[in-house]
Parts: sequence; C-alpha cells; structure tokens
Amino acid sequence: MGLLKTKKIQFTDREHPFRGVLSTIIGILSFLLMLGLFIGAGNAKGQGGEIYGYLGTVNVLASVAGLILGLQCLRMEEIYIRYPVTGAILNGITTFVLFSLYILGTN
Repeated sequence: MGLLKTKKIQFTDREHPFRGVLSTIIGILSFLLMLGLFIGAGNAKGQGGEIYGYLGTVNVLASVAGLILGLQCLRMEEIYIRYPVTGAILNGITTFVLFSLYILGTN
C-alpha cells in the first residue's frame, strides 16, 4: 500500500524569494570559480600571475554578498527556505575556505 500513496494538494502563499535564488546562483558560481582557480593555480605551479589574485578577490566579494543575501532571506516570513539555506551554506563554505587560504598565506 505504500507504493500507491495519493498526493496531497497543499494551498499556500509561500514562494521562493528572488534573493534566495540569487544567493544560490552566486554560491554555485563562486564555488565553481574557487575550484577552477585552485586547479589553474596548481597547474601553473603557483606562478599563475596577477589574474588569479584579482579573480580570487572578486570571488571573495561575490561569496560574501551571496552569504548576506541568503541570511537576509532567512528572516523573511512565508517563504520556502530551500534556496536561502543552500545559498548561505555554499557561500559560507566558499568564504571560509578563501579567508582561511588568505590567513594561511600571510604567515
């Protein structure tokens, strides 16, 4: 009987917030850019040039902005929290890794 469950129709005013979706998109792009920068710098054996530094700085700024957007959305009411939570987690991980790399690089 478990296979033949009927779907329940649920009426709600909840919606996916635009800033939450934007936070998730920024999180995915900044995470992929971080991985690409790591791979590119590894292939260049640490001699990638200034472009890696500039792209890394842009990546930190984007991930912090995405983290702020995701956290702001979590305060809203009557929303689905899937996208704000996903964006906050992805941007938080990216921000943490990049700031850790910066701290380790200054020693």
